[in-house]
Amino acid sequence: MPAGGDSAERPRVRTLLPCHAQRGHRDAFPEFDEPCRPVLGVPFFHAGEFDEGSAPIPRRGVRKPPVELGGLALGLQLRPVALGCPAILTAGHRRSFHSCHPLVGPVPLAGPGLHQGLSRALDFGAVHNAEVARQPKSFFLSPDLNEYLLASSSPLDPLLAELARETSELGPVSRMQVPPEQGALLTVLAAATGARRAVEVGTFTGYSALCIARGLPADGHLLCLDVSDEWTSMARRYWARANLSDRIELRLGPAADSLAALPAEPIFDFAFVDADKTGYSAYIELLAPRLRPNGLLLLDNVLQSGRVLDPAAQDANVRAIRDVNARLGADPRFQVVVLPVADGLTMARRM
Repeated sequence: MPAGGDSAERPRVRTLLPCHAQRGHRDAFPEFDEPCRPVLGVPFFHAGEFDEGSAPIPRRGVRKPPVELGGLALGLQLRPVALGCPAILTAGHRRSFHSCHPLVGPVPLAGPGLHQGLSRALDFGAVHNAEVARQPKSFFLSPDLNEYLLASSSPLDPLLAELARETSELGPVSRMQVPPEQGALLTVLAAATGARRAVEVGTFTGYSALCIARGLPADGHLLCLDVSDEWTSMARRYWARANLSDRIELRLGPAADSLAALPAEPIFDFAFVDADKTGYSAYIELLAPRLRPNGLLLLDNVLQSGRVLDPAAQDANVRAIRDVNARLGADPRFQVVVLPVADGLTMARRM
């Protein structure tokens, strides 16, 4: 690391580095010696400490970390990794961190200012909106492999790309949107299985619903369950533009209540669940009797950014997903496979 003078005379700065970079460049980053742990909900950061002024050379020559959080320095990249690369680069490792965009400005550690600051940081992509739809969500894919995956798939159509860009303007919450490859998979599965009636639990801004509806026949029907009129109002606009409003029905309110009100008989060929993780177990029980034989049940975010394997991760979401994964895999009502798509996607065939 370049020397920056007497460390005793300089304030110390904590800097975050993605685990995959640290693993590949231990000799270059010996200061990043702490175990990988979640930071701000992102699981792939190591922390290291530098004298201010002796940190790696930033891409644009700013000799200090780009975003300070009360002593923490956080570098965010919008392409090709959403939250996995510091905006500080050593001259010799530009290939590894080729698309970092430094973000400069104070972000408070707590209170309303934190959300605004992070929103500003993540919304730095207002200038890079064309890239937002390509943000990888698979924590186990390298940036280059993710780019190759997308380049080898059918191109994202303009309407979905526009919806992804508008969703990105919501700030950090936009990470709830499924990525392009997962949306394409939903369309392929709905069409290939010949699904006619589908249900979605958790609709957000409507990207996944649009993908599912496109895989249904002209007389198909998709029931979307969500609690937010604000977010789904965006969904309704795009469904109308896609000429799919007559194929999609939206019901607002607690999804468990909406499902319980349906006839307890096999009426669905296809179900996609991407809502509150602590509700997954209840949704499975409510959907199981309502799925036709060979019907597909899909559960999103079943790897929780890898935290399902971290004994220290004991928040409610992770514990709920661990329980669902363990029980569903042994459930005789379903044939189950967990796919390494996005943040983990469970595919369960109703027996």
